[in-house]
Amino acid sequence: MNKIVFNTVASPDQSIEIEQKFRVASREDLLKMLKVAVSTFDVDTVQFEEKDNQGYHLPSDVYGAMKSNPVTWYYDTKAADLRKESAQIRLRISHNTRHETFYEQGLKGFEQVIAGIPIRHEEEIYLPDHKLNFSKFENPISRAYVEYLKTKDITEQRLSPLFATDVFRYALPIEIEDESFEISFDQIRYLTNQRYRLEDQFEVEIEYKGKLQTSEYST
Repeated sequence: MNKIVFNTVASPDQSIEIEQKFRVASREDLLKMLKVAVSTFDVDTVQFEEKDNQGYHLPSDVYGAMKSNPVTWYYDTKAADLRKESAQIRLRISHNTRHETFYEQGLKGFEQVIAGIPIRHEEEIYLPDHKLNFSKFENPISRAYVEYLKTKDITEQRLSPLFATDVFRYALPIEIEDESFEISFDQIRYLTNQRYRLEDQFEVEIEYKGKLQTSEYST
């Protein structure tokens, strides 16, 4: 697998994330690539603390990387209505080092094509518990999109978890010429809605975070 995904993130200045993912054959190969990346980019290990309430911390076997282990549930109707709309609703459950639990609701959808590049809107927002709540989205694009979904009878009440990913991630934040990148090394375990293990996959993800000019993107 080698794919590039462009996502606009919910923010007033229209931030953009560009992601490229590569499939890796095994966990051993993944860790070898991680160790090469740590030595190549001379990562500053002192700065790594908690990030976005997800409890990143230094792993014992790879000095210089951040580590997280969130579980993400993906939702749809029995008729796969979200999939038909090329939309995605997910709930990410994570814990920090103080054993606190956090719930993050995510929306992806509303795709536009700009200069031949598909750009998809995305918003993630924290919830007080595990119950989906569309009204918590803050971005006007998200609010308009969930109202559109409701016209298709796609509501929180009709959605149920179909499967989950249990991701063990090593993440390296990289700064190159005042630009921010993150290289992530993921072991992804796919689970059924009964938490039975389906398969493990291994990926490397390169993510760039920047901004689009207002003239390039409109809502």
